[in-house]
Amino acid sequence: MQLVIQHKHLRRPNNLKPFHDTILHSFDEEHNWRYKSISRKLLDLEGYWRIKLIRRGSRTGTKSDGDLSQAMESWIKFIDEEKALVATHAAADEQDRVERQVSAQ
Repeated sequence: MQLVIQHKHLRRPNNLKPFHDTILHSFDEEHNWRYKSISRKLLDLEGYWRIKLIRRGSRTGTKSDGDLSQAMESWIKFIDEEKALVATHAAADEQDRVERQVSAQ
């Protein structure tokens, strides 16, 4: 997760390949081991930690301020902000399309 957080500035919602390739290359160099699918691993970790953090927030989970916990909180926050930005852009594009269609009529 440290590599993911370190390289998150390379992530582009419409083109994830350069981001994933950088993570795979960095991980391979550091650990001499290559993931088959970094995108799948990130989705699995995100799903697992979302549940864990929700439980922690509802006091049914355990409290942990370890490095992985902090990294996952940071990553999930980043992903949520990215999704919100993409949704905002999509809504604005749709509004522009509707306005152009109405003005054309």
